[in-house]
Amino acid sequence: MKIELKKIPDYIIYLAAALLLINELTQSVFGFRIVNSQSVIFSVFSFALVAFVVSIGGKLERVIQKIDEINDLSDETGENHISPKEFAERIRNQSKIDILTLSGTKSVALGDERVIEALKDPSSKATIRILLANPYSEAITNRYKYDESDSYESGLSGIERKLRQLHSILMENPGVREKVEIRVFGNYPTVSIARFDDDFYSSVYGYKLRGSDCPKIHAKHGTPYADFLCKHFERVYEASVSLNDWVNAGDEQGSHNV
Repeated sequence: MKIELKKIPDYIIYLAAALLLINELTQSVFGFRIVNSQSVIFSVFSFALVAFVVSIGGKLERVIQKIDEINDLSDETGENHISPKEFAERIRNQSKIDILTLSGTKSVALGDERVIEALKDPSSKATIRILLANPYSEAITNRYKYDESDSYESGLSGIERKLRQLHSILMENPGVREKVEIRVFGNYPTVSIARFDDDFYSSVYGYKLRGSDCPKIHAKHGTPYADFLCKHFERVYEASVSLNDWVNAGDEQGSHNV
């Protein structure tokens, strides 16, 4: 039988309680005690008390950890508020980064010098896929026309400017282009996703709310919700076009119908 180390304090408590109970039971029924020494009884009780404190401490730590996982929703952990410094650190230390967002292109901070240096660093592990909205698709236009918050961060023209800025960054930095793939989607946005290896963060797009105004949900790879997010990202990815094709189509047609 395999014994989990974290359960040893619980086993000690059970054994000590059983010993003390049996000792009192034999005294009541048969008139004698298995352990007569008060010092031994006190030692057993003290040992059980220490084990109880250790056990409670471990359980409390696990409860706090679970709460942190559930409430890993703070602005600092979501992709909407990730700082350039933190993003650069993730690029150096993590291998798979996927981001799906409506207009939060500032979140990835690809134009920041620290991020560019991290991407150019040969030792950096990350490969990055970013899916951003086509501001002139019918679905995105309808989102801004009917469902977007009046305090939206970027209008349709603002999204286009950000996309073109990102395109310029990729064209000017071959080292960045090798590790970063940006694609443009035209479907109606329902959820933003940020994946950093096994950690998934998501925000639904509420009615008349920006993604940053909505709760952020954290899930671990392999859980049902993380699997759902992963499949959703891949479906949007397959239906998207490369940023380069999107820019070229706009330049050729004078407007974006992609």
